[in-house]
Formats: sequence, structure tokens, C-alpha cells
Amino acid sequence: ASGVVFIDNQEFSGDRLTLRLHDVSGKEVVNQDFVGERIELSLDGLNSGLYFISINERGENSILFRDKLTIVE
Repeated sequence: ASGVVFIDNQEFSGDRLTLRLHDVSGKEVVNQDFVGERIELSLDGLNSGLYFISINERGENSILFRDKLTIVE
């Protein structure tokens, strides 16, 4: 796939966060640190399918946000 997905992050905008993206088999395909109100997630190199997004504080295990992402080509 190609393109970009933006995730608005106003609730946790001052925190140092990590975004993780897992495929349906549980394999982590993206692990991206960020700070700010808008997260830019590149879809380059990802195959069509269902993915699971999670955001947590950097270095912590508790998940602050969780959602699904479907990529269709």
C-alpha cells in the first residue's frame, strides 16, 4: 500500500507516546515514537488487510488508545 493516515491526538498531546501497528497474526509491523497532536502513519510497504493500532506512553505497557485499520488496494 501507499499513502498516509493521520491520527489526531489532542487528549495526550504533551506526552511522549509510542504507536504500534500489528497485523492479524500479531506481528508488529510499525513501532513509532512521537510527541504532538497529530500522528502521521505511512502505509508504504504494508499489504492489504486488517491491522490493530495501539498507542501507549513510551516505555509503558498500558494502552491509552486502541483501534483497527483496514487497508484496501
